[in-house]
Amino acid sequence: MGKVVLPLIFIPDQLGIVEDTIVIISDDPINPIKKIPFTVNVENYFVIIDNDDVENYFETGSWSTSVAQAYGPSSRYALIQSTPNGPTATYTFHLNKSGTYDIFEILPQTVNSANNAFYKIIVGITIIDSFYLNQNEGSGNWKNIGRYFLPADSSISIKVIDSGESSSGPVIRADAFKVLLYEENPISVDEDNSVYIKEYNLEQNYPNPFNPTTRIKYTIPNVTLSLSSRAESRDEGSRVQLKVYDVLGNEVATLVDEFKPAGKYQVEFNVAQESLPAIASGVYFYRLQAGKFVETRKMVYLK
Repeated sequence: MGKVVLPLIFIPDQLGIVEDTIVIISDDPINPIKKIPFTVNVENYFVIIDNDDVENYFETGSWSTSVAQAYGPSSRYALIQSTPNGPTATYTFHLNKSGTYDIFEILPQTVNSANNAFYKIIVGITIIDSFYLNQNEGSGNWKNIGRYFLPADSSISIKVIDSGESSSGPVIRADAFKVLLYEENPISVDEDNSVYIKEYNLEQNYPNPFNPTTRIKYTIPNVTLSLSSRAESRDEGSRVQLKVYDVLGNEVATLVDEFKPAGKYQVEFNVAQESLPAIASGVYFYRLQAGKFVETRKMVYLK
């Protein structure tokens, strides 16, 4: 009539929903076989940073605890100000793997939050991206806000800022971020805190599906990005062609056709451009050719 704790390690061979059964065979004379079914959602390596993580969350300005929550026991909010130096919330974390990550944000379901909150993604002291988001759109669920190269063992921060540019509110919110590994990449950090990207890479467009615009990011090696300054040294380059095709192989648009030094690039595909023919909803392909490297990915346009 005792009990024992059996530590188990589950090693899945696929991502997604996995169903299995743990079978325990004992000398119990009545129930010698015990079956315990379980279902898991297998994901790549990720970290979650919540506003309740006191070591990884920092605020400036006047914030309050909200009765609304989407992740963890609480969320935070601050009144929107009309000045450019409004309240900020900073999430800081480290990763164990270098690679391409999807960053998701979750906020309580709301219709009264900032429609133009300012975000910054920072590696070390280098801002690698900044953008505005409407915090009401997609609230209540994990919302993908972008895909980025992020190095292991470096200080990474996500800032949520009231920059005084929202026209609705009355609050700006902070709850949690999830940083999910999309693809492990050969990115390393050397002694002088620089990041080395040593392979060509074509990322999945974002958003996808899209209407009418989407962003496509790609990388040309070898680039050294200093994390202690904004300096960037470019060592190589390639003739780059980035084109969009329909399912029949017809060329729809040429997004890039020029020599590019080594580095990370982003291009926008806008189907509403006057120079493009009218295209129908459906599946399209974008193809990157740089030197001997060729890669094609699929995207979906929905009117």
